[in-house]
Amino acid sequence: MEYQDINAATIDRWVDEGWEWGVPIGHEDYLRATRGQWDVLLTPTKPVPHEWFGDLAGKRVLGLAAGGGQQMPIFAALGADCTVLDYSTRQLESERAVAEREGYAIRIVRADMTRPLPFADGEFDLIFHPVSNCYVREVKPIWRECFRVLAPGGRLLAGLDNGVNYLVDEDEREIINSLPFDPLTNEDQRRQLEDQDCGMQFSHTLEEQIGGQLEAGFTLLALYEDTNGEGRLHELGIPSFVATLARKQGSARTNRRFFAIQYRKCRFVWALRVILGSESVTPCTRRWKAGISGCGRLGKTTGRACSLTCGAMRPCTAGCCFSPRSRRRMPGSGPGAARPSSRITSRGSSPWRTRTGPSGTAA
Repeated sequence: MEYQDINAATIDRWVDEGWEWGVPIGHEDYLRATRGQWDVLLTPTKPVPHEWFGDLAGKRVLGLAAGGGQQMPIFAALGADCTVLDYSTRQLESERAVAEREGYAIRIVRADMTRPLPFADGEFDLIFHPVSNCYVREVKPIWRECFRVLAPGGRLLAGLDNGVNYLVDEDEREIINSLPFDPLTNEDQRRQLEDQDCGMQFSHTLEEQIGGQLEAGFTLLALYEDTNGEGRLHELGIPSFVATLARKQGSARTNRRFFAIQYRKCRFVWALRVILGSESVTPCTRRWKAGISGCGRLGKTTGRACSLTCGAMRPCTAGCCFSPRSRRRMPGSGPGAARPSSRITSRGSSPWRTRTGPSGTAA
């Protein structure tokens, strides 16, 4: 069994046991978000600055390893067109349940984020990626895929661990491990994870985490550090997580040209299908006319803009769109959502020991 599958099964089990990062937000949290009262987390304790998002209305948002029904419902309440990708079946079930309860459309994709992402180039305006790549051995390919699927000017918001938690013992008083923490090559480290039912986790350097984003082509705009939120490292003020805001550069002219091409592509597919008599469809162009970044997706007449999936979770009838799929999980979102503790499993304190810190499935 590959380590990604071990992690997916582990996360599913944690969710069934009441894992904090697998508890979806409630109806009241969703309603508060529609009134502009909301916060989401990339790391255990510090809410993400709202200015990092800009106006989410009409934005195409990908929740990468962000299943669990904690962040995506907030973005949907703010008017975003949401797609969530995760490798945990239970986390995706939570996303589907919240969407059905609140009545919004979301594309749900079950996929492994260590593989090429199942999306077209420039498909999203914003990627929200809470702490989860600690379940992945190689992170640089993920940054390259994020860069590819973002439109020019698109933003990547990521929560990252800095490796400190993997150094110390359960009481966070002694350094007991060397870095990198890699259970695939170090049997003792693998045994530690197995004894604590922590799946397969890996430490990463800032060179991999932030340097990897820069190598992929991103421009770093802002960052902040965060602690575990509890335990000795937290009491000593030692940061163990970093949140970053990065942008895929692109001039306004480049952006307009990119979206104009996408729009013409949609119109061509629609016209061709009508001529061939294969579909009786009406171009859904409200988003384009409103000047929102993104092409005017095509779909059955639903009285609303089509964004990858039309109105009521129906696949878009234009060839440029994907069918609904699913994916992701990590820090809580919303005022009343379960707030992350500091680590990643549920006992002890280091991230690999506690299921209560930012986490996402090794997807």
